[in-house]
Amino acid sequence: MTAGDLFAASFITGRDIQIARDDRFYATPSIKSLREVYENTVRSIRSDLIALECPLPQIQVVESDTENFAVGSTICPTAECVREAVSKLAVRISGLPGDARALVRAGSLIEQHNLFTLYTVMMVGWVVGFRAIKDPFIYPSELDFESGLTAFQDKGPKDQTKSRLMRIPGMALAQIEAYSKYQRECLSLFPNELQGRLYFIEELPNGFFFRQVTASVIEQYLEEYLPLPANASRHFGRTELIERGFCPQYVSAWLAHFFRGEEPWGKYLTFSFKNYCGFMQDQLPKVLKQDLGFRAIDNDGREIIDYGPDIERFRRRGEARARASRKS
Repeated sequence: MTAGDLFAASFITGRDIQIARDDRFYATPSIKSLREVYENTVRSIRSDLIALECPLPQIQVVESDTENFAVGSTICPTAECVREAVSKLAVRISGLPGDARALVRAGSLIEQHNLFTLYTVMMVGWVVGFRAIKDPFIYPSELDFESGLTAFQDKGPKDQTKSRLMRIPGMALAQIEAYSKYQRECLSLFPNELQGRLYFIEELPNGFFFRQVTASVIEQYLEEYLPLPANASRHFGRTELIERGFCPQYVSAWLAHFFRGEEPWGKYLTFSFKNYCGFMQDQLPKVLKQDLGFRAIDNDGREIIDYGPDIERFRRRGEARARASRKS
């Protein structure tokens, strides 16, 4: 009934299903959604038994009226809370309109930098579901902007054997490019300190202190807007995407959770990476934009145009090479 997603069965039955353990850690399903899964399952079983002319007793079921509660992880925020946090950040980055903003920018440079940095890492984190890692950002050198493909590792050894192949949607590509352009502009002010990485800047009596962006540091700066761990996006995605009816395999790929033959390149693969790329390009951005309020912005808060990556260019290139090879 859940397309092989067993965390609902684990919650409903109270069984410690090993394959669902990681999903239980991240999921915060509503009681309403669990009840619907249970009802649909029982209804399906009863229909099958009736079709087989099995005698079934008449059972009177007393429906629970519990609606506005959930079980599981306590880290999952509501869409309303995330949208409010994103909106507050965007408004503060925008600051004063027109020339007035230019007059105060010298005095608020550090605050503007920190807000823009926080917004950027937050958006990228919610796009790819970063774990709690040392450097939660995808740099232009790690991206192919024409296709939107990247391979990044947010967990595992230094040999990159646990890298995730992912298609980054156009809104995140535009945000990454905008921040990278802003970083290059900052080199005139801090040529040695930033060193191509992401830092929050704190002004001290005797100078500036540069704090490299890590999960724990993000939480401190995010406290005012969304007081949750930096990886709250993973809890939100595991809960909301499933309850919105998205393919469980796509959600598992987004979380980098794979078990028993469902690895992207596994021997018994049923996972379509092409379809997953479509999910990352079209369906996930709709949730991020329409429900959470994310949009690509410049460092002064102006909205910028999303990129239009073309994942099919590799396929076309391969087909062209194959035709050329046959002709030769």
